[in-house]
Amino acid sequence: MRTVREFSEDPDTSIIFSVAGGRKTMGSLLFSVANLLGRPNDRITHVLVNEPYDNPAYGFLYPGFMLGAEPLPKNTPEPKIELAEIPFVPLRLLFAKDLGGRISGYMDLVRDLNSKVHAYSEVSRLVIDTKAQSLMVNDEELVRIGPKAFVLMLGYAWLAKNGNLRHTGIVNVIDAIRDAFAVYGTENDMAWIDEARLALNDKKAEWQADVHKSLYGLRTRLMNKLGLTKPQTDRIVPHRERMSIDLDAESITIK
Repeated sequence: MRTVREFSEDPDTSIIFSVAGGRKTMGSLLFSVANLLGRPNDRITHVLVNEPYDNPAYGFLYPGFMLGAEPLPKNTPEPKIELAEIPFVPLRLLFAKDLGGRISGYMDLVRDLNSKVHAYSEVSRLVIDTKAQSLMVNDEELVRIGPKAFVLMLGYAWLAKNGNLRHTGIVNVIDAIRDAFAVYGTENDMAWIDEARLALNDKKAEWQADVHKSLYGLRTRLMNKLGLTKPQTDRIVPHRERMSIDLDAESITIK
């Protein structure tokens, strides 16, 4: 890791990490270091050979040189060597500040970055306050949100509290909102349910677009108001890729 760090500090140098050969531990750790310290202009490569030369019993080293105890089968094709490029994520771009100064060791860097990744996406608690129509995340201040976004979050929180953590259709969310309103809401709230059902029957696409717009506005407000990261808001607020709350039931409180 220290050797890679030295070369990677030079912006005019590109590094080719070859994970071919050596022991598996060596290649695995080299790949890990490439992910941590590599840059977009660096490469990770591997050397592959066609069957049956990949079988250790034949002892293939390079074309024309065999060390194996077993002879090659008849009609074996000629060996073809391929230089394969392995895609990787240059995590260095996310943690550039953490690489400043002296790195004491590989495990220390891994531990430091693991703690930062955990904090980057951690959501320990989500509170839905029905009286104040507000949300609280990780025991921070209450954030009051618009009525449409609030009832949607109430429905999704109700589903998550009852073990439904999968991608959830709009119709199921409306049913969940109705069930939640039966416990926490008022008669005026039930009118919203009837309005939503009519909208689904008459203008479903338009109404669904309005739902996504309300949730998008909530995501932006939570990031701006509470300083939440995108991975944190992704777990809290449903979005097109995941129409559910990504928290276990014990982490969600409705009051």
